[in-house]
Amino acid sequence: MANILIVASAFPPAYLAGGPTRSLGALTYRLSAHFDFWVLASAFDVTVPLSGIERRSWFEQSGARVWYTSRHPGPLEFRRALKDSRADLIYLNSFFDPFYTLIPLLTARVISRRTPILMAPRGEMSPGARALKRRRKSAYIAIFKFLRLHRVVTWHASNEGERVEIEAVMSPRRRAAAPSLDVRVARNLASVEPAPDRSETSEPGADGCDIVFLSRVARMKNLHALIEALAHLPPDTRLTIAGPLDDPTYGEECVRLVDALNLSDRVTWHGAVPADDVVDFLSRYELFALPTLGENFGHVILEALCAGVPVIVGRDTPWAPVEQAGAGWVCDPTDVAGLAERIGRFRSLDADERNAMRRAAKRMAGELVNDPSAIADNVGLLSDCIAEASS
Repeated sequence: MANILIVASAFPPAYLAGGPTRSLGALTYRLSAHFDFWVLASAFDVTVPLSGIERRSWFEQSGARVWYTSRHPGPLEFRRALKDSRADLIYLNSFFDPFYTLIPLLTARVISRRTPILMAPRGEMSPGARALKRRRKSAYIAIFKFLRLHRVVTWHASNEGERVEIEAVMSPRRRAAAPSLDVRVARNLASVEPAPDRSETSEPGADGCDIVFLSRVARMKNLHALIEALAHLPPDTRLTIAGPLDDPTYGEECVRLVDALNLSDRVTWHGAVPADDVVDFLSRYELFALPTLGENFGHVILEALCAGVPVIVGRDTPWAPVEQAGAGWVCDPTDVAGLAERIGRFRSLDADERNAMRRAAKRMAGELVNDPSAIADNVGLLSDCIAEASS
């Protein structure tokens, strides 16, 4: 089998970094029968040291051999991983990461120019993501393109929307030259399954409505809009906020907003939820809301559907089909009134209608998780990159 060296800042059992880590764990687990995966990853889950792993030796995890390194590996450590793995393909899993993307990319161009490189920006090219720390990211993009590195990699987009975003950022201004950019689409894989059926919900009204937000507490996830929407809803609408504190400054802003709107008795702060417990945790709630500014996939959205929980998500995600499936709604994440209206629409449903949405959520999740085309597309993407480089 072909050897693929994955380079990423986080890999299971890490989970605090969110979706990209889930994507990699699912990729190696689901495709381990097709490829030999080797992973160079940090021994930290963001800032927390990982437990139960071996450092600086090849350790079996999630269908791969993993070398858990220091927080910031240098060229020599990447070179060793490249030599040990005898890589037929290098797979980078970020764009704005000098240590796990730029340094390995430059090193590979010096010592292993014939090894093809696949890069997955994992949603970092979306307008919402680029708007955060815009000047720094614009400078990084300019340097990357000046060095012509955008032309030496194959880009992995997880959907057609992300393909358009990558091309918009990385293609030359003169569109006639756009074919020099190689962008291919293969949907992210999932490692979750729909939860067992649970009892039907009770008649709404007596106990109000329990909403859950589960994601990194970061400006990109737009939690403050959900808090503001809560203030427009009846007092028996409650919100649980779960997820790691990714941006302490933004987290403090959200805490102050809860206090300013007198919502302290309606908001519960839960903290991070281990990856293996997410579906069970979400199943305790009636509605999942994530007014994110953008997602290239959104594993937690799929996990909410697996839990049988209807969803409300930002429109700049690949989850518009939830509306047609009857499993939820999309929203303009900047429109607080519109977000509150959708929550109110769910509140107005009777028990039978809510249960129908739960069944629709699980049905949609099952179809996505068990879709064989997703595996075939990813196998094809990786195989084609390897085959084209050797031809």
